[in-house]
Amino acid sequence: MYKINVCVNVCNSRGKSGLDTLDNENILQAVIIVDTFSQKLSPFCEHMPSSLIPLVNRPLLEYTLECLFLSGVQETIIFCSSFAEQVRDFIREERWPGLAINIVVSEGCRSLGDAMRDLDTKALIRSDFVLLTGNLVSNLQLMPALERHKRIQKADKGAVMTLIFKECGRRWKAPEDDFTVALD
Repeated sequence: MYKINVCVNVCNSRGKSGLDTLDNENILQAVIIVDTFSQKLSPFCEHMPSSLIPLVNRPLLEYTLECLFLSGVQETIIFCSSFAEQVRDFIREERWPGLAINIVVSEGCRSLGDAMRDLDTKALIRSDFVLLTGNLVSNLQLMPALERHKRIQKADKGAVMTLIFKECGRRWKAPEDDFTVALD
């Protein structure tokens, strides 16, 4: 049994900005972490983030944004610590009506924890939010997970995160098959 690398977090925001209004708290937000903070995809990611690697002639980030758009997310924060200009160029080229996209750049971040602390310091997250990576390819509907998270929160005030893992439907290759990547 395999688990695919789909991990979506529905999280709470700790602090709220004094500028928040009730309407702003009802906006469904998402945070996309563009950086992987690792060298696992090197040398593919020496000149671009993994989220801009094309899959069927579309950058992976486009699939992530489409998943959020179709799930009813209204505001997306794209966090990057490297390749920010390439991410900005991609966002400028694409149009996502009904989806507000903000790019946050923090070049000093070296881990997911650093990124989350930076976002918390900037007080950009107003309420529960969806946290995912920029290389997610999914047609997962996020609203049922968010509603379940809110039900769990009502029952247990200490519940701050719901993780979503999706099991693969079928195995395409035998486990003993080797996978080789060659790069010239």
